[in-house]
Amino acid sequence: MKVKCIANTGAGVSETKRQKIGYFLTSITPMKVGDVYTVYGQVIWRGILHYLLIGSEESLPSLYPAELFSVEDSLLPLEYYFHYWKDEEVSAVWGFQELAENPQFLFDLIDRKDYAIRTFLSRKSEIESNLGC
Repeated sequence: MKVKCIANTGAGVSETKRQKIGYFLTSITPMKVGDVYTVYGQVIWRGILHYLLIGSEESLPSLYPAELFSVEDSLLPLEYYFHYWKDEEVSAVWGFQELAENPQFLFDLIDRKDYAIRTFLSRKSEIESNLGC
């Protein structure tokens, strides 16, 4: 899946969602408006859809609210998994197997744990190959 950045500040996120995720009007993301990004996973965190992607000034992925993007290409990788957790802060995940099936993996990736980074980089390569990136 590919998304295009349509806003890169907290002003691009609705007020109620900003409050839930701790964004401010002045919050700035490492995205460039108009650039297209590959989505490596989708997460519902605090009731809000986020994309797992790598920003223009990043080398590893982070979560960003979907409101900052428009979908340019809705094709998902062949090996995409889904998991739902009732009553959890992260309630749903779509993505590669480790991301979707291990509730701790997302946190370990965001915390930049070595095994999670290695796994992500391997899956990133597979996803990009599968999507023709």
